[in-house]
Amino acid sequence: MTIDKLASTQSPELSWFDEIYLKESRNLDRRIEGSTSHLEATRRRRDMIDPDPANDARRAAIAITIAMETHTIQQLKAKREFLRPSSEEDIAYRQRVEQELPGHIRAVVPPDSLLRFHGCPIDAARDIIESGEISSSVDRLGGETSYDIAGQISVTSRDNVEVTLGSYTALNGDGTFNYCMPTGCVFVLRADPDEADGIKGLLMGNAYFREQPSKLQSIMTSGENLDQVREWAAAGGIDPEKVVEFFSFEGEEVAQAKL
Repeated sequence: MTIDKLASTQSPELSWFDEIYLKESRNLDRRIEGSTSHLEATRRRRDMIDPDPANDARRAAIAITIAMETHTIQQLKAKREFLRPSSEEDIAYRQRVEQELPGHIRAVVPPDSLLRFHGCPIDAARDIIESGEISSSVDRLGGETSYDIAGQISVTSRDNVEVTLGSYTALNGDGTFNYCMPTGCVFVLRADPDEADGIKGLLMGNAYFREQPSKLQSIMTSGENLDQVREWAAAGGIDPEKVVEFFSFEGEEVAQAKL
């Protein structure tokens, strides 16, 4: 049901899930409007800078700000595309993934594995699949938007994958907003041997898996997302069979045996 239909419904009561969807939809629209106004003001400030070469550093700094603010608006609009009402079953599934998947991963991934886990919301997953890479925000935007540093991305190992699931995959948290979005995805990547100890498995080099398909072992996501993410993968030149439901992740040895 669309937000317009929900807002105009004649029913005296909406379900909790529809009420939350309406609230989050309106909040997101306000954030898009506010961010767009802020970007316009930033552009006006840029246009007022004197063209004197002495102001080159100032112009460069504001150019980075404009790029990052533009990126924020693009992210918000992308989230708007995916927003939908949740359900009791959806929330229960998310909680099960966050609570039980770490144990499943540790059961199928050996302690010395080079597999690393990078989680993101569904809209960011689409961008990653379309681009064929996971790269540092510093390299993509010219400024930091996370804990990434140039040339490296944030990941976890089998031993601390809870961080990926709890903080980056949009399963729970963030008030009720994440419940109104499909779950995110976890990209299972293969680090190089010389990256094995990167800050205790929390960093690895940018992953360009279009050029190096073996860098990407799997993409884990929810059953709700499977068909859509497989479609993106196929269009992006990624084997759609690499896209699996969270609890269908088979680990390293099984995946290597299929190659």
